[in-house]
Amino acid sequence: MAASIQRPGSRRTLRWVLGFVIFSATAGWSPPLAAHEIPASVVVRTFVKPEGSRLRFALRLPLVSIRDFVIPARDGVLLDLPRVEPMLGDMVRTWVLPGVTVFEDGAAVGAPQIAATRIALPSDQSFASYDEAVGHFGSAPLDPATAVPITDALLDVLIDYPIHNERARFAIDPQFGRFGLRVVTT
Repeated sequence: MAASIQRPGSRRTLRWVLGFVIFSATAGWSPPLAAHEIPASVVVRTFVKPEGSRLRFALRLPLVSIRDFVIPARDGVLLDLPRVEPMLGDMVRTWVLPGVTVFEDGAAVGAPQIAATRIALPSDQSFASYDEAVGHFGSAPLDPATAVPITDALLDVLIDYPIHNERARFAIDPQFGRFGLRVVTT
């Protein structure tokens, strides 16, 4: 009968090697993450109008052009409206406000205030005119159960800038280039 010869610690070494192999095989695996790729083409729709002591700036852009935020999803592809709504202000403060400078008669105006934010569907035509865009913020938001693919969701924002005279000369420097590889502002 042949006897098997084991060296001291060989079982421990074998367990360590097996553990290392299993760890190595699984360490590189992670569940798929929603990629925050830079969109190839982005259209930002804007309207601007001085009204009394404020300049109203309404804009609409694709939600996917806002990066560095984990956008809450249902079933991996549909926007979770109740969870994303509270994040919209932070998204605007991080991605929109730093990219817009407003001047009144050559001088930069004061700090902007976010008047309203909301999610819209691509079929929403409220950005056809200034009055429709601003009026849109007074209407009911999307039903929380609405199925909105994240890639189709639009972010609508209404920003108020303090001004001294609505008849002054205004200039706006929108630096929206970081929203996508090709950005068109209308």
